[in-house]
Amino acid sequence: MELVREVVYRGVTVLMVDYSGIVGVPELRDAVRRANDQVRGYPPTRSLRVLVDCTGLPYSLDRAEILRKSAEENAPYVRARALVGLNRLAQRLVEAFAGLTGRPLRSFEDAESALDWLAEQ
Repeated sequence: MELVREVVYRGVTVLMVDYSGIVGVPELRDAVRRANDQVRGYPPTRSLRVLVDCTGLPYSLDRAEILRKSAEENAPYVRARALVGLNRLAQRLVEAFAGLTGRPLRSFEDAESALDWLAEQ
């Protein structure tokens, strides 16, 4: 599967970012850099809706920091971000981060629920 692909769901364009199965921190860092480059190819109008698949991505503080920095750096481009494939601890941290920043960011059990939410944002 492509790292980043654009899909239309219920008439809304969503960028799907696939980090599933990435285990190593260096590989994640590289994938995030490449995905960020693609996000920055869009105008900085806070209009992108992004679905990030983290299935199989082990949780660690290093990985969480890489993803947090990515979200921060892409803030001018992204209206809302949804994540799938996180374990319970990571889901709680995502919700806490969203509460602190006030940005639309949620974790979901499956991609369809995430896409439904993103389409409403």
